[in-house]
Amino acid sequence: MPAGEFKAHCLRLMDDVQETGAAIVVTKHRRPVVRVSPYREDRSRLVGSCVGQLRIIADIDEDPAIPLDDWDMINDLQGSGTGDPV
Repeated sequence: MPAGEFKAHCLRLMDDVQETGAAIVVTKHRRPVVRVSPYREDRSRLVGSCVGQLRIIADIDEDPAIPLDDWDMINDLQGSGTGDPV
């Protein structure tokens, strides 16, 4: 939407964005300049959002997914440069 048109109808357009949830891209000389989108406060935080939903069932020090004896083999494969088993 050209900036001049947005300026002329700004308040109505802001109401439309809030009601419909559809963003508007405002342009100057046919190039996008800004996006007007609805403000939302209800976004959940990423950090801490899984509290109470996850459970650790093993001690990785006592029962690692990859046995310690196999780590040398993995390092050898990565160090060979080919990635193919020896």
